[in-house]
Amino acid sequence: MQIFIGLMILVCTATLIWGLLALVTAVRCLKRPRRHSMVRAISMGLPVDPEEAGWDVDSWSVSCPDGIEMPVWSIRTGGAGPVTVLIHDWGDSRIECLPLVSEWKDESAMVVMPDLRGHGDAAGICTFGRLEIADIEILIRSLDAEHVGVVGHGYAANLISQLQEQPDITLQRVCDEPWTREGLHERLVSGGFPIQLPGWLLDMAIRRSGVFQLVDRNDPRP
Repeated sequence: MQIFIGLMILVCTATLIWGLLALVTAVRCLKRPRRHSMVRAISMGLPVDPEEAGWDVDSWSVSCPDGIEMPVWSIRTGGAGPVTVLIHDWGDSRIECLPLVSEWKDESAMVVMPDLRGHGDAAGICTFGRLEIADIEILIRSLDAEHVGVVGHGYAANLISQLQEQPDITLQRVCDEPWTREGLHERLVSGGFPIQLPGWLLDMAIRRSGVFQLVDRNDPRP
């Protein structure tokens, strides 16, 4: 009997340790998504920078309040319209925005593509809106444009929906399929989340990472 109790204690302890390690690893993976945009683009035969796509580009950066530099590509298209900012999804980078330039160039005076913190060439970690929303607002103000359109899919759409109106700037938002709690696990996996976990444990990691707080701003719980 004592052996059985000892084994049960050992199993319970091992399970607890595994759960804690899995939770810590999952939170880390959410805040530090894999930077695989270049590899993915090359494997699909897509351009990895604007020059390869045939665009004349300016490369610059925006200083965020905590000292992080946001890398930016901007392309003057010669089109008529606002400055259009293309924001990438979680786990992506500005490389994934390159195929969208053709879609927006004719109705944009300039197309701008940043790397959000923790993605692409940007330093830092992903904070799921706690810092990124302010980063995007600083980018918008730095454009010195009266009309700015901001376009985002998935996670980026959640961020864009929370942007504050800016003085003397007409802000247009295009929010495509923002994250909701429904189907969130699948969307994280498609974005490159690298480990398989029980749903309840992944939900704990999502909650600790701040994802639910961002999602619920757009899709409040009853």
